[in-house]
Amino acid sequence: MLYAQPPRDAVEILVGEARRRARGTGDNISIAVLKLDALPAAASA
Repeated sequence: MLYAQPPRDAVEILVGEARRRARGTGDNISIAVLKLDALPAAASA
């Protein structure tokens, strides 16, 4: 589900779920969103 979302929307979903699970007792949330791309193929000599 998160893969199909834009990064901002995915973060909002994750933060909302964390807050729901904490039941309002915690707000210390850290999230890093990374985009990983494959390295280009090495040129042969």
